[in-house]
Amino acid sequence: MRIFGLAFIILALGPAAPGQDSVQTDWTKLVQLEKRSEDQPAAGENAVEFYAQRDRDLFNAARAYVQKYPNDSHAGTALEWELESAEFSGSATERRGLLDQLEKETRSFIVSHSLPESLRQQMTVRLIHQRLNNDDLITNESAPHLEQQISDYLKENPADPKKLSLQIARANLLYRVDAEKAKSFLEELTRDPDQALAQAARARLAKAELLGKPLDLHFTATDGRAVDLAQLRGKVVLIDFWASWCPDCIRELPEIKKLDQSYRASGLVVLGVSLDRDREAMASFLVKKSINWPIYYDGKGWNNTYAVQYSVHQIPEIWIINKDGIVETTSADISTVDDTVQRLLKTSRIVQTP
Repeated sequence: MRIFGLAFIILALGPAAPGQDSVQTDWTKLVQLEKRSEDQPAAGENAVEFYAQRDRDLFNAARAYVQKYPNDSHAGTALEWELESAEFSGSATERRGLLDQLEKETRSFIVSHSLPESLRQQMTVRLIHQRLNNDDLITNESAPHLEQQISDYLKENPADPKKLSLQIARANLLYRVDAEKAKSFLEELTRDPDQALAQAARARLAKAELLGKPLDLHFTATDGRAVDLAQLRGKVVLIDFWASWCPDCIRELPEIKKLDQSYRASGLVVLGVSLDRDREAMASFLVKKSINWPIYYDGKGWNNTYAVQYSVHQIPEIWIINKDGIVETTSADISTVDDTVQRLLKTSRIVQTP
């Protein structure tokens, strides 16, 4: 998964034991596969498609290495590469099964091997991000446990470069089960000496206050269309924060296209906010996937104007706006969004136009 853009320094546990020719041969092949991660897609090329085969090859080879040489000195690094390249593109059941399997195997490996602390922490946070990147599988029952895992990790790694996004992820998990606790946590973060984190906490608090209120959103789409939510009263609006380099966004895209095709005539409007940097790659992807709804793009990536303003730290993120221009949700679950859209389309406007 590449949603959080993690970059780790992989530490080998030491050279293979002398005389292990087959081990060394397999390790050399694995290293060569991993080095392909240094390759970059050309301008205009879709990153997900570019990395897909490489990641599958690396995952399968790393997994085979760990299973074949579980006690080899390189096995820990191979396991980290396995975690890094795991693909979560199947059904919810398949993804949940892979998540549980990888976590079980990794926890067992950590317990049974003496690993450098840096490698152990890399594996731990990798598992956390995999859970967060499959947020549709997080339940109200599992959210507190995941929030505690993040808290424990950050206590041991207060300087993690992804501390900001992890702290906001904690707040999102808390909001699932205890809004007041989440609010108190964010208010504490607003006083953090890290000004970027403090500002992100203020933005997340403001985002929570949007529920039940009108949203101000207006832009010129990539195709030149003028978009203004104020002019879309009487319509149900779905806003998709996404990027063409995001595997999970691509996984959910067919469902959004289905919604657009099924309910456009009934009054659904789909808008996209792209966190792409490469305009050519995004434009090519839109054409290839026949996406014709308005897209906001400013080329700033995670610093996208609306992503920063509305505290979007993980994508895809789906917002639903009702016929009165009121925010219904800023965290719609793709598995239930069809029901939400249908319900809102059947609902009459509360505030009528004079």
